[in-house]
Amino acid sequence: MTSAGTQTYTGVVTIATANVGLTASAVSFGAAVAGQFGAESLTVVGNTTLGANILFSNLANLTLDGTVDGDVAGRTLTIDITGALSITGAAGGTQNLGGFTVVGNATSVTVDAVTVSGAPILIGSAGNPIPVINANGTLTTLLAGAGGTLILQGGGITLAGIAVGQHNIELYGDGQDTVVANPITSAGAITISAPRDVVVEALITTTAGDITLTADSDNNGTGGVLITATGGLNSAGAVVVNGTAFTDLNALGGYRGRRRGRHQ
Repeated sequence: MTSAGTQTYTGVVTIATANVGLTASAVSFGAAVAGQFGAESLTVVGNTTLGANILFSNLANLTLDGTVDGDVAGRTLTIDITGALSITGAAGGTQNLGGFTVVGNATSVTVDAVTVSGAPILIGSAGNPIPVINANGTLTTLLAGAGGTLILQGGGITLAGIAVGQHNIELYGDGQDTVVANPITSAGAITISAPRDVVVEALITTTAGDITLTADSDNNGTGGVLITATGGLNSAGAVVVNGTAFTDLNALGGYRGRRRGRHQ
């Protein structure tokens, strides 16, 4: 199936083909009313190739059950929905994308590996976070070299791994705790914060720039930084750790950051 021009659909749409090609610049669902979103859902079963920079909007839930390919031109994918986003499947994830943005109206985001080459990976925003973010594969910005920055702000973020190159990776969650369970590498600075606890269970590395960990970001007196026996910080610059009181240190070993502590 190939879709050309601006496409508008209504109802629950399921596309089950081996390959889907999108050449429209905008794919909207339901009445295209400014500031409003439809209640429709779209499921694509099969690989999706972008023939243009694609915006999915006016949509509740979006499931792309297969690989999303930005083609050799490195198309960008922008998703502005009010429900759940899922990009998974046996060969799920993305390749050859020029940029990947999920606007913060979504209720949850679940993706396999996302790789982009020409722009940041942006999921949510500081003013409009997403309650649940699950990255089941590595998030990668290509083009090696310094310049990219990693920002993990808020809680409710689960990561399989991150590799930051020349462009930023920014994830804004709306939960309480942030847990780093898999290695993170960045060519620039890394900033991780959470309203309550920041738990580091794997190695965090910068090849240029500082590492900043901030627990209790809402300053309510609850939240600390825990670096477990399997975790660690390897910074090319400074290491800054801020926290108040970890919520539960029973049977756990690690570092509990003090309020506004700076450690280098």
